[in-house]
Amino acid sequence: MLTSNLLTTQSNNPVSKLGFGLMRLPVENGEIDIAKTRRMVKRAIEAGINYFDTAYPYHDGKSELIIGEILKDFKREEYCLVTKFPGHEIRDTHDPKGVFEHQLQKCQVDYFDYYLLHNVNEQSIYVYLDKEINIIPYFLDQVKSGRIKHLGFSTHGSAKCIKKFLDSKIEYNNKSITIKDVMELCQIQYNYVDAKMQKADEKYNLLVSYNIPVVVMEPVRGGKLAEPDEALQKLRPNDTIASFAFRWLLEKENIAVILSGMSNEEQLEDNLKTFYSYVPLTEEEKDALDTKADNLTHFIPCTGCKYCLDSCPKNLNIPFFMSSYNEAKFGPYLILGMQFDFISAEEQPDQCIKCRKCEQICPQNIKIADHIEELISILKTIPKWADLCREREEASKKLREGK
Repeated sequence: MLTSNLLTTQSNNPVSKLGFGLMRLPVENGEIDIAKTRRMVKRAIEAGINYFDTAYPYHDGKSELIIGEILKDFKREEYCLVTKFPGHEIRDTHDPKGVFEHQLQKCQVDYFDYYLLHNVNEQSIYVYLDKEINIIPYFLDQVKSGRIKHLGFSTHGSAKCIKKFLDSKIEYNNKSITIKDVMELCQIQYNYVDAKMQKADEKYNLLVSYNIPVVVMEPVRGGKLAEPDEALQKLRPNDTIASFAFRWLLEKENIAVILSGMSNEEQLEDNLKTFYSYVPLTEEEKDALDTKADNLTHFIPCTGCKYCLDSCPKNLNIPFFMSSYNEAKFGPYLILGMQFDFISAEEQPDQCIKCRKCEQICPQNIKIADHIEELISILKTIPKWADLCREREEASKKLREGK
């Protein structure tokens, strides 16, 4: 098993490069299949995987419960248990102490090896930095007490947002400290498609400049990058398409762990094969992945030149709409919808009046108004973030009350 010295267990062993993501556990009749999950975790540990990543809302809060029950059969210092504080969720109040104590109880542990602020983004950054809520100082106290060994954050925010967060200062123990000095890792969505589509290369390089190790989520984009591909299969007939995505990431030196949300034993075994017999990508394979990424993301040929901005009477961010359209066509998902939930009514795509002045100046001759109309339809199919947060809060409340 490939390992990384960028992060370590409490027994000072390097973490496994392959991490077990616990957001997509095997499900039977709507509930986590505990027997299958137990077999997979046992097999993972026997094979050298020692990094397990969960979060407060995963599987309606039951992911923490299940992994806590399973991992108690193994030596605590031999594995890393990672979870997150849901400050990104829209709630009337945030309770760092209440959530943290509940997580320790659910996971049946005395400490977390790595504890992350969940999804620091353009909106939640203000929650995490709020002096009244006192989130970061509270968790720094837990680091000091040993109940958190290492503090970090995950993010779907832009590189600009990440930089703003890391450069921010807070008061702690009557001193002004900079966030970058207390964050020991960052988890980002990264793969050969999102490298450009979500500007993940920019985020990764920023974190390298801050000397912050990276943990990767969504390496195969929720399975999209594991789907059949004739061109890639011809290059390596005996390997799965998913293995190309992992091998692309394994070439990045500042990546400590690559999480895989494994839902069945076949996925686990395939990933183990990739991480046990890693072969660097050839130049031909790199070119093939670049071509595939371009084909998957350029449904419309917007270059982001921004010529359209001056022509729009409503001052809409048309390049953002066009890149969002490409992402939506690749596969609409929650984070995309969340981005639109966070912007004002005046900035929404439905403010387009179809004057088509932008189209007259577009050097790519894109039918912008038509694509905006289609984007609006796609966004309507994505659940509202506020509604999902209410559902998650209700689920966590039931767990706390033992219902």
